[in-house]
Amino acid sequence: MEYRPLGRTGVRLSALGLGTMMFGDKLDEAAAVRMVHAALDSGVNLIDTADVYSGGGSERIVGKALKDRRHEAFLATKVRRAMPGDTRPNAEGLSRLHIMQAAEASLSRLGTDYIDLYQVHWADPDTLMPGLAPSPRPASRTPPAPAPRAAAWPCPRRPPSAVQWGSRRSRS
Repeated sequence: MEYRPLGRTGVRLSALGLGTMMFGDKLDEAAAVRMVHAALDSGVNLIDTADVYSGGGSERIVGKALKDRRHEAFLATKVRRAMPGDTRPNAEGLSRLHIMQAAEASLSRLGTDYIDLYQVHWADPDTLMPGLAPSPRPASRTPPAPAPRAAAWPCPRRPPSAVQWGSRRSRS
């Protein structure tokens, strides 16, 4: 497998990635898990999903497939849209509130403590992009990693102090 750098992050990703939009919809769980394992066995390390794919089903399936192999994958997921049936006023968009809630939900569905690349799925005309400046780490329940991480959009070197991106939840 050929690997390429992800910008200047120090991360090397497979030239091919596995997109999981149809997991749980057009592809059943058993077949999807086999597909993830075959991809990893072939050297693919980029697994891409989104919170809204199959109403969260894709993330749940990816989480099951990576249960004992999380260390082999660079996991990317996305945020922006409301989950099916969620009509709460802040259930979609790119507000800090929605991003934090969606990140927590994605971490739970994926069964992991960290997301390697958290991406904006679509622009949000109601949210100013500078307000989305991430800290130099992914959405995570663990302490910050020493190395900087990638963002899915241009951002200032240092985020405004009012914006602390990433998710921490106590494990009780």
